[in-house]
Amino acid sequence: MTALQRTPLFSAYADSEEVKLIDFGGWELPVQFNTGIIAEHKAVRSNAGLFDVSHMGEIFVEGDGAGSYLDRLVTGHVSAMKEESCLYTVLCNSKGGAVDDLVVYRLGKKSYMLVVNAANTEKDLRWITTENPAAPERKTETRIENRSDQWVQLALQGPRAKEYLQGLVDVNLTDLAFYHFFTHVSLAGVRTLVSRTGYTGEDGFEIYCDASDGPRCLADTAESRYGHGTASLRTRSQGHPAPGSPSAPVRP
Repeated sequence: MTALQRTPLFSAYADSEEVKLIDFGGWELPVQFNTGIIAEHKAVRSNAGLFDVSHMGEIFVEGDGAGSYLDRLVTGHVSAMKEESCLYTVLCNSKGGAVDDLVVYRLGKKSYMLVVNAANTEKDLRWITTENPAAPERKTETRIENRSDQWVQLALQGPRAKEYLQGLVDVNLTDLAFYHFFTHVSLAGVRTLVSRTGYTGEDGFEIYCDASDGPRCLADTAESRYGHGTASLRTRSQGHPAPGSPSAPVRP
């Protein structure tokens, strides 16, 4: 039997008596805490919830021709994206069907990060690198690298997410537009990338940091609830819908 994978934040909740762990597409992750699914759902809809989504994949496509190459693989116009913007799109197979849904981050003129579903990371990487029809024509300068194990991703989702996060970061989150991101954000001293895609359907932010800084970033973000008497942040794990995964976040 193959051992389940764990995120760099696993130790933060693994020994808690409040957590129920499951096999989530090959990852050992919490499906709920002792408050229950309904209470957690209501918290994200009315307040905010903190999710460990570090199992999601991060594939980087960089160098000359990166944008035009991605244009041939997804339904969105990647090369037309502005820097520090995000694009939700679909990675297509040779018949126009879906390989995966993903979010593209344009990090720079020739640099993109693809955030893909955890269960599909290796499959997506093979398709992007060698298996798609455009692969033989890819420029040698276009580099593709899976850096998923180097990152931690937290998602702070809900209508009060901005209120809680603002007190921890050194940028004005009002200036962060929907489906855009800021790089080099200091979150309680941790260097992060912060985006605003709100994948639960509520306003929300995604916080990326180096895997080694993940436990500190989680602790600082979770502890923000204690500064707000009515806050009801719950730390739990979930991700975007992924084929073969046992569950997915509720969407409106």
